[in-house]
Amino acid sequence: MSTQKPAGSSAINIRVGSESWTFATGAEEGGEKSALLSNFRKANEDLRKTEEAETEEREKARNSVEYFATRDMALLKNPELMNELETQNATSGSSTMIDVDGKQQNIRWFESQLDDLDIDIALQSFEDAVARVEKLRQLAKTIRGNDMARDIVNLKVDERAAKLATVLTKYLTDTHSWQQTTSRHVDWLTRMGFTDLARESYLEARGQMIKRRTRQVLFTGDLPLYVYQLSFIYFNCIRNSFVVYTSCFASQMTSACVTWAKTQVDELNSALRRQLSNIDRESEVFGECMAKVREHAAMLSEVGLDFKDLVARGLDS
Repeated sequence: MSTQKPAGSSAINIRVGSESWTFATGAEEGGEKSALLSNFRKANEDLRKTEEAETEEREKARNSVEYFATRDMALLKNPELMNELETQNATSGSSTMIDVDGKQQNIRWFESQLDDLDIDIALQSFEDAVARVEKLRQLAKTIRGNDMARDIVNLKVDERAAKLATVLTKYLTDTHSWQQTTSRHVDWLTRMGFTDLARESYLEARGQMIKRRTRQVLFTGDLPLYVYQLSFIYFNCIRNSFVVYTSCFASQMTSACVTWAKTQVDELNSALRRQLSNIDRESEVFGECMAKVREHAAMLSEVGLDFKDLVARGLDS
């Protein structure tokens, strides 16, 4: 809305959008024109102040924990956290300032960092994504005086870390035969706190791989050849798995791989019992089969696994 006084006239043109009105006064009505202009200026100033106040309120809202929380559907589905958020005093804890490398940042800074993390995950920039997760978790610890803000930040970061871990686990299980690649994926998962997931996924993938390969071995009537192929697959894969595992995981976690290896040997023993159950223990065929199993079992001693008493248990004469 605007006003304009026509040249050489005491009339005032008032425009609102595309519409226009003219306010004309006589010489003796000058006070009314002055009052109109005064009211117009006052209304215009009041409108400006109202718009500034609304803008300031929107900025405060965007800097608030409530705004940060309600942008995330996962948080909206967390009734306990949302109930706590609703009861939080808006004037005492909504706006949160944190120290980031010596600079004070508000809660919206975290929001932008989470957006960058989402982009890193989408682009599969795994090292950058993992490093950002580590940084955000560390910075969340620096939030003081607002437990709610810290909990929300941690929840948002953990949600994205879990999403990233799912992607990394898939790559880990798809490339478990490559030591360098496996080590890199395990390191990323470990840095985010998913060591158990990495361990379980790796061993499960190796066990499934052994099953697939042994199913490809066809029995053509030559029992010693069949046993040779079967035992070679088992012991070679167990040995290689143990080598990769011990290079990727801490030494205190080695027992998990030893247990896994024992399970694989037990499965081999079961397969051998099914094949050799009707073979005379004193026969040449049986002796040849056992010799091949013992020969391949020696692979485990190369990596420090002593399964002599376990190998071929229940099969010897």
